[in-house]
Amino acid sequence: MKPIIKIILSFMFCISIFNCCFAMVVMGAEGTNLAKFVLDKMIENRNKVENFKCAYEKLSYYSEKERQATYEDLLKAGLPQEQAEEGLNQAYSFQTELLALDNKDCGRLEMIVKEVDTIGNLTGKIETKRITTWDGKNSIDYREEPKSSYADIGATEPSLPVTKRYSQPWRTFGGNFCDYLKSALERNEKVNIEKQKDGKYRIEFLYSEDTKMVGLIDPNQGYSMISRKTYSQERLQGTYKAQFEQVKPGIWFPVSGEYISGTDPLSKQTMTVKEIKINDPNFYDGLYKVDFKEGTRVTDMISGLHYVVSEQ
Repeated sequence: MKPIIKIILSFMFCISIFNCCFAMVVMGAEGTNLAKFVLDKMIENRNKVENFKCAYEKLSYYSEKERQATYEDLLKAGLPQEQAEEGLNQAYSFQTELLALDNKDCGRLEMIVKEVDTIGNLTGKIETKRITTWDGKNSIDYREEPKSSYADIGATEPSLPVTKRYSQPWRTFGGNFCDYLKSALERNEKVNIEKQKDGKYRIEFLYSEDTKMVGLIDPNQGYSMISRKTYSQERLQGTYKAQFEQVKPGIWFPVSGEYISGTDPLSKQTMTVKEIKINDPNFYDGLYKVDFKEGTRVTDMISGLHYVVSEQ
């Protein structure tokens, strides 16, 4: 499969709740106050992380129905049919990522896409490498493929991998839920919160007119979101589940998780996280330096220059 197809597929990912007996159901003003208390505790834990670095692996599965839908979307977007067809027979994709991110969403992502056969086994072949940085003012986006490499530098907006829309563990398993719940409370949406016999909180609310979100929060794991589900018109759209570890005193970070789209499933993505480093005092050292290999075609978005990197 073409690397661009795999990257597009990997971006098309987003949600979960475990069933158990409830000890208490709280709604109305009291429920809103309790939901605000839980949200504040979640944010308190997350605010302890000023910056982090981690390495993780993503294995993604796409059903035949999902691949067909993606193929049709790519055609509508103007991609040549030959390229769009590359993903029709590829049910799996695999990539490793090294992420460094601060609490202002500045940082760096290094992604390596590796070839996977039709049953999900790695072949050992690296298909493409991508490095993206954002320092708050300018970005670097470097892509290295077997036959060519190219880079865009100086863009005044970050590339997708270092934005809140990208599927990375710290945001996927908790960050997005915090934002959605905060927004629901600010809109005075009805929030149902249930404290279960095991001490976990089940929170249910609308985050759009016909879309419901249900999350399960564990106070024994730093008020982390261990699962959430999203429903559209009562139909399950997606499920997230995650496992957390206390990586520093009082700081819980996801070490594994999965996202399942639909109930068939349409797609499934699993993440395994390791090499977690929190609040590194040398976090920015070398963070925004990217070495381009010889022959890289560079577009400088500030000067408008186009050039090819040659060996010095």
